[in-house]
Amino acid sequence: MSSATRWPRCSGPRRSARFQIVGSGIGSVPARDIIAELPGLAAAVMGDAIDVRAEAPSLADVALAWTAGGEERVVLVP
Repeated sequence: MSSATRWPRCSGPRRSARFQIVGSGIGSVPARDIIAELPGLAAAVMGDAIDVRAEAPSLADVALAWTAGGEERVVLVP
């Protein structure tokens, strides 16, 4: 998304604009259905069908991971 299409982080402009985000939310899907899909999702991630750009440093390396930058999502693991 280009910077021209991003909304500012402060909420004032969004409150003053007639802008609504509408969605069904996670509550529209029963937990049992989500759980039933997890094995297939895990298989897709492990089989590279889904590109997950994540890095999993240990908690001992949290300071390094915090300042490293990059495009990967950092997931801290104990």
